[in-house]
This record gives sequence, C-alpha cells and structure tokens, in this order.
Amino acid sequence: MDLKKAKWAKKREYDEPFIIEGGEKEIETVRRKIEEKGMTYAWGGRFHHLLGKNDKGKAVEILKALYENQFFSILTVGIGDSLNDLPMLSVVDHPIFLKGEDRVSPEALSPIQNCTIIHGAGPQAWNEVILNFVKSASLGPGGNKAEES
Repeated sequence: MDLKKAKWAKKREYDEPFIIEGGEKEIETVRRKIEEKGMTYAWGGRFHHLLGKNDKGKAVEILKALYENQFFSILTVGIGDSLNDLPMLSVVDHPIFLKGEDRVSPEALSPIQNCTIIHGAGPQAWNEVILNFVKSASLGPGGNKAEES
C-alpha cells in the first residue's frame, strides 16, 4: 500500500479489513476469536472484516432516522453482493441482492423480507439494477407514469 492509501487506512473508525491465509479451519478459528472478544466478523467477498458493535444495517438505520426526521417518509433501496451486506438489506424497503459467482446460500437470504435476487456482478450489474429500479419507481400502477403532486 502506498503512503497516501496508508494514511487513509489509518483513519478507519468502524471496520478493519484483513486477509486470512489458510482455509476454512483458519477462518473459523479467527471468527470465533473475534466473537469471543465481543466484536463482529464479516466476510465481504474479497476481504474479511473486523467490526465493533456495528454493521451496515445499523448505519442505514441511523441514516433513515435522520432523513425521516427531515422528510417524514422516505423509500430506501439497498443493493448488496456479499454476506456483510445482509444486515443492510434487512433494514431497507427494497433489498436487492446481486448474486455473482460466489456461493451465498439461499438460507442466508431467506430471513430478508421481499429480497429480490438478481444474477449479475460488478459495476454494470449495479448500474442496471439502479436504472431499472428508478424506471419502475417512476411508473404508477399498470405501468403508467406516476402522477406528480
């Protein structure tokens, strides 16, 4: 990591990504030790993550409360592609999971109400999902353009 990236990495407050060399046995040992210390472990697809008593779901709940305080009613959409996104997806109105090559089990997604699963990965899939959501949200019942108030 170059010096500029190292300076930014030192400013992290809520998440510490890391790599585990080894297999499932080593991952399970590290996960167990993290949880024994009262912290949270998450797998993010490329990196393992060490978290305190926070996750993406708690962060989204804070943001939702701030926006609802200002605008009273909001619509939330969450797009995730790995296990560490599940807490976020569980607190948004429209959870969307991008299922790429990874092996996220259907059981892991089953507790999330109304979760839409899209097969795809990467920036192109994210872009397509957002554009399709915005397009469908602007249409009213029956596919007609929603009336403006």
